Amino acid sequence: MYKAKNGDLLLLWSSYSIPNYGDEGFGGYTVAISRSKSGSIQGPWIHEDSLLMDRNAGHSSLFKGLDGQLFISTHYPDTPHGNERPLFLKVSELEDGLKIS
Repeated sequence: MYKAKNGDLLLLWSSYSIPNYGDEGFGGYTVAISRSKSGSIQGPWIHEDSLLMDRNAGHSSLFKGLDGQLFISTHYPDTPHGNERPLFLKVSELEDGLKIS
């Protein structure tokens, strides 16, 4: 969970998506955001329409570096046989959401 600057409480969650034939996105683990505009764990919760990451990522966490930069950590690539490794990407907090920088 992440408390946004605007007071919203954000929850990252992952799900597995099967890609459409020929689709470049939406495959493997994806990362979505649910939002509590009240800032409370009791909600109400709203699922955002767009995904934070649309493929090859999952089981993510947000954290701030020592300099205050927001990052997401996730496993990548989303392949079998133990090839996954940590991936750290910069995240920007927008007025009403998060964006991978």
